[in-house]
Amino acid sequence: MNREKIIKQEILTERINKLEMYLVEVQKLTSESRIVSLAQDSLGLSRPEKNIEIISVSKNQIIQVENFIKGKYD
Repeated sequence: MNREKIIKQEILTERINKLEMYLVEVQKLTSESRIVSLAQDSLGLSRPEKNIEIISVSKNQIIQVENFIKGKYD
């Protein structure tokens, strides 16, 4: 019984380690610096030097929209 438990624990540890390695890989692949680099180098895209448009919204307007949406999906 103990040997079986040890084997299962080792398998679990291996799977957890593998999952953590995958998570690290996902973090590397989705990093902003990598995506910006690919966009600029491979696609020829560039970031705008200034914001194209700034929208101001009051906190009250946001609350109203949230309440409206909650009402639609309740």
